[in-house]
Amino acid sequence: MKKFFVVFALFILFFAVSCGSSGKNENKDNTGTGETVTDEDSVSEPADRPDTDDPDTEPTDTDDSDTMPEQSDGGDSQSDDMDTAPDNSDSTPDDDADSSDTTDTSDTSDTETDTEYEPDDDEDLCNSDPCAGIVNSTGDCIVSGTSYICGCNEGYRWSGSECVTQSFPDSPSIGNICTGQKKCYTDETEISCYASESAGFFGQDAYYASLGVCLPHSFTVQTLSNQNVVLDNNTGLIWQQTIPTEKYTWENAVSYCSGLTYGGYSGDWRMPALQELLTIVDSSRYEPAIDTEYFPETPSGLSIYFWSSSATAGYSDIVWNVEFDLGGANPFGKAGSAHIRCVRGEAWPESILTSDTVNGDGIVTDSATGLMWQKNYVENKAWQEALSYCADLTYAGYTDWRLPDKNELISLVNYEKSDPASDFPDMPSTKFWSSSTNNSLDVESAWSVIFYSGSIGNGSKSSAYYVRCVR
Repeated sequence: MKKFFVVFALFILFFAVSCGSSGKNENKDNTGTGETVTDEDSVSEPADRPDTDDPDTEPTDTDDSDTMPEQSDGGDSQSDDMDTAPDNSDSTPDDDADSSDTTDTSDTSDTETDTEYEPDDDEDLCNSDPCAGIVNSTGDCIVSGTSYICGCNEGYRWSGSECVTQSFPDSPSIGNICTGQKKCYTDETEISCYASESAGFFGQDAYYASLGVCLPHSFTVQTLSNQNVVLDNNTGLIWQQTIPTEKYTWENAVSYCSGLTYGGYSGDWRMPALQELLTIVDSSRYEPAIDTEYFPETPSGLSIYFWSSSATAGYSDIVWNVEFDLGGANPFGKAGSAHIRCVRGEAWPESILTSDTVNGDGIVTDSATGLMWQKNYVENKAWQEALSYCADLTYAGYTDWRLPDKNELISLVNYEKSDPASDFPDMPSTKFWSSSTNNSLDVESAWSVIFYSGSIGNGSKSSAYYVRCVR
């Protein structure tokens, strides 16, 4: 009996212990459930990541595709760009996925970024001081794409291998006159013009102007018979400084200039040709796009049209005018009204374009400007790509090619023709980029020339236009 009670007591003890253990496990589970709720809150971001990878990838692709249509002007090759864009975006989620798995991957990308913007010393083309022994060089060296440019003494310019005498025609024309730009830009903001600091936008108008490839604006005000005239020291043209405040139809403007007595001159004042009028446009200014120190009575504001004598090809009732609010040029009906500024002086010699082949590459030389042009062209380049293409180009044995500035590009237009409006061999009737930013439009646009008619306009820097380089 005693043994029975002992066994019974042990049974009761075992049962109690088992029940207590079960109670503890239930409490532990409840505690764990509470911790799980807290953990879910604290790790909600990682929990969302698997879902985020796919949905977030899609909007990224959508953003890219939304951007690409801005380049729709580019034509058939645009589809190639569209095909390329998804490939790049597809690789991005893979990289992101890898970096989420391994913290070291993000560290590696930081290292790669540092390498891109801070190259090793042995990669800096100017570290070996290549300009020190160049005759007529200042010794300054500037990285230019995959090459370098040496600074040259006054009267010389860098040819790609030496400092050569900088010479201009006896009668400089539009293609020899600087646009006036003195700053460089991305599609968002002003930047340094020099390659090491230009964030991929090297080779702009203002940079090459600083090297002396064009003639900066130079004017002298002369007072004759108590009236001021403005002498263009580059072209030799003499401009009327004080202009009428009223507007004229084109026919009346022609009569006004031909009958003008001003500044001691009579009988030889005339309406300027379009390219003559464009030489006094200053593309560093707007509203008005002219140096008001020398041309103080130019109206300011929008839609400031000035007549030219240049008729549009095939339309006797339409002529070209210059918009001095921004500096573009467009056709304008003769019956309309616009401002007039008369000019006197000899007309420029006509361009004679000569084709040749050097080292297997076609070139075209312009007798009027002395400029050498790439005969070939490339299609569908955004503005930044156009700058880089020309800056990095080795062609016909030369390495000093550049994207032409606005005035250089205009020099290829023959306003007596259309489709194309040029004597350049095999010129397509489409838009070509210049290296000149339209700084009146929040620097998002750059100047271009449409060679169907010769219109001078601007386009978003993300648009895809044609490119032909010059030197």
